[in-house]
Amino acid sequence: MSLKRILLGLVFIGFKISLIGQGLNVELGFNNQIGQTASQVLNYGGYTYFTRYEIPILSTTNKHILAKHDTSGMLLWEKEYEINAEIIGYGGMLRTQTLHMHADSSGIYVLTYSLPDCDVMLPTAIIIEKYSHEGLQLWMYSDVYESNEILPFSLDSVSAFSLGLDNRLNIGLTTNSGIEILSLHKFDGAFISSVIANLEEINSLVGLENDAFLVVENDKLKQVDTSGNVLFENTFNNPLKYLSVHNNQFYFISGDSIVVLDSSFSNTVYTTLPNSHSPQKIKIINDQIFISASDGSNTFIYSMQSTSEFQLLHSIPHSVNLNDFLSISFDHLYDFDQYHVTFVEPYALTEFSSIRYLDYSFNNNEQFERFGTDAGIVDIEIINTRVTYFEETFVMSIWVDAKVCVQNFGDNPIQRIRINDFHSASVWCYFNAYSEEFLDLNILPGDTAWIFCSNLYTSSSFYSTSSNGNPLNREICAYTSHPNNIVDLNVSNDEGCKNQFLGFLSLINPNDIEKSRKILKIVDILGREARPSQGKLLFYVYDDGHVQKIIHTE
Repeated sequence: MSLKRILLGLVFIGFKISLIGQGLNVELGFNNQIGQTASQVLNYGGYTYFTRYEIPILSTTNKHILAKHDTSGMLLWEKEYEINAEIIGYGGMLRTQTLHMHADSSGIYVLTYSLPDCDVMLPTAIIIEKYSHEGLQLWMYSDVYESNEILPFSLDSVSAFSLGLDNRLNIGLTTNSGIEILSLHKFDGAFISSVIANLEEINSLVGLENDAFLVVENDKLKQVDTSGNVLFENTFNNPLKYLSVHNNQFYFISGDSIVVLDSSFSNTVYTTLPNSHSPQKIKIINDQIFISASDGSNTFIYSMQSTSEFQLLHSIPHSVNLNDFLSISFDHLYDFDQYHVTFVEPYALTEFSSIRYLDYSFNNNEQFERFGTDAGIVDIEIINTRVTYFEETFVMSIWVDAKVCVQNFGDNPIQRIRINDFHSASVWCYFNAYSEEFLDLNILPGDTAWIFCSNLYTSSSFYSTSSNGNPLNREICAYTSHPNNIVDLNVSNDEGCKNQFLGFLSLINPNDIEKSRKILKIVDILGREARPSQGKLLFYVYDDGHVQKIIHTE
């Protein structure tokens, strides 16, 4: 059976402009670690749900969080994924990646792709969880695939995830056995069926009321029965995306067109957006059809009144300037509902990236007053160096404690700051690095403060006995990154590096190597001798006449 395509309404007949508001609700920065990445964002009912994960440091487990925010950016709850590695029969640590999210009135559906440790030859798990809108886990379903069944680290292996017309949750998987369509009951996660379909790939799918499926396979639309057989197919000129269902009609995007297909699969309507705007997403919200689009410079949100009438609700520029320091391009994750649109952007740091979060209102045009800081590294001083020799393996390990001088280059006081130092990739799936957040600093504009960083620098390297007595010189670096909820306005001054003489390689006396400068005394602001304590401003007096101000945080 083939679909009959009938051209009923090309281009558009009319459209309305109704820009109710385009105010920026909030701008936030997220950075709990040396680097963070957002993987999915979903707007539903006036709230934003998004997942973020931290770059793993000295561990193959990446911390993975699902969070809910309102339009003001306030955190309502966050849930760290607690997926036990025993699910896939392996006692190691799990790495997870959120691939898809959906929502309805009963909760949030999250699909993650997990594997133990970073060994590609170990089993892989597809895990689906449902959370209430209050953050309670309602159920969890897991399906385990051996390394010869599904390709680990291939995010395209799980390419389709949808809520069907008959309370089914459908997942499309690419396995070595073929294209698998897995169906679960959305209320309790109970297994319904698993079908190996006669398909080459699967990009999106919708479950039909007769237990069959409507599937997108690149530029083809196919109906697949419960045995996996293709009942009919139709080929379009462009790849299809965002297959959706509304009032027994199917909507999807093909090239620059929005395509509407009736439930009998016999009539097809093509329509285009005003001003040659290119459609990007289709969302069905409360019996309304919303479409996001772009002209290359702006993102537009339309409501679809009919196949010939569109209402422009919102227009957002793709770049937002931050006090003329830099411009961020909106090329990444975003989502919208009838109330607001949220952009979740990777924000470049010296080594990795943090997350920049912007939320725009559809209901008002008031602009959120941006609050940012500009902290930079201006100097580094070595406090203590420890060297350990492992004679059996000829490995030398170095640990360096240092003070980092931070200057406030901005116009706002700095209360919190994160200091990082990237050392190396210990293995290909995690990193050796230093990262710590410091609180209650109160560094005024133009002022500096010395901050003590324990083990700011660490390294391990091979040595030979012929190098005994050679000088140990290392480049010690540190860079700042904004703490949570605040964006650093200028990354160009974040990093500071200094070549340091640490001492001489001494294989005879493998004790700590210390520099010749010694601390004479430590005094407080009144000149009284004091011991290091957390959060207290102290002055270190050295035997060479140097005096340095240090705030201890631990």
